Amino acid sequence: AFPIAKWLFLQIILEARAHGLVFGKSVAIDCCFLHVYGKTYEQAKRGYSGQMKRKMDGYKLWVAFSVESKMPLSFHLDSGNIGDTSYFKRCVGQAKYVLGEGQLKRVIADRGFCSRELYFWLDRVMHLIFVFRAKAGSTNRYIQNAIDGLQPSDYRQMNHLEKYAKTIV
Repeated sequence: AFPIAKWLFLQIILEARAHGLVFGKSVAIDCCFLHVYGKTYEQAKRGYSGQMKRKMDGYKLWVAFSVESKMPLSFHLDSGNIGDTSYFKRCVGQAKYVLGEGQLKRVIADRGFCSRELYFWLDRVMHLIFVFRAKAGSTNRYIQNAIDGLQPSDYRQMNHLEKYAKTIV
């Protein structure tokens, strides 16, 4: 029954877009761990829960939202032992399809999706602007080294509030 639910979700979102309820150029993507207790849940696997700081039985849920219209554009549910980056490309692709050709411009995600492969894919293949919240420390040292090597001319103005961001390629 789950494929039918996904198809129905997509049809509802596309109908909402046709009526002007789904719009925007920015997508926020996140992945969370859904805890389950008991032994009767199908496909629930043991995976790491960041909230509980240990391994537990459960599922992983990936969701992509339109930042401007605050509407869900894509979701995927899988067993708990799947990595965070597994369905990132699929969520971006479906969000791009739902928003319409040429509408998606920016992707926002948290540190769970930090990956050179995803940076390359977003920048060179999808030609999107992306913002990833990176955790300071040795796990993201390759990001920090790229940031430290930037010059003042590498900054670009983000909006009318005079905030600046570093552009990393």
